[in-house]
Amino acid sequence: MSTSPKTKVAVIGSGNIGTDLMIKVVRLSRVLEMAAMATAYGKTPAQVMIRWHLQEGRSAIPKSVRPERIAENFDVFDFELSADELKTLDALDTGVRGGTEPDDITLENFGRPIPEA
Repeated sequence: MSTSPKTKVAVIGSGNIGTDLMIKVVRLSRVLEMAAMATAYGKTPAQVMIRWHLQEGRSAIPKSVRPERIAENFDVFDFELSADELKTLDALDTGVRGGTEPDDITLENFGRPIPEA
């Protein structure tokens, strides 16, 4: 996760139409790893990721407007990831960003006002 010093906004991901094949393969492998864990616990990959963040002592603020998804996001306290599973999820970080660099989020690059800037 990176934070733009200009906007003080933490960017953890965003869409990018020009994403190359390698990043897509990395993302697919992440989804498959999380899906296997999620299946083992009867949870969704999103719930596994929320649980991972919480167990690692991080704040997780998932976004949703759908009531069923909001309820699902709270349903992460009836299972615990093992130390090996935490290591597996930690290892999924390749150091390759899948989205825009925070410092590149500017009025000039996006053509619309950024209130925090």
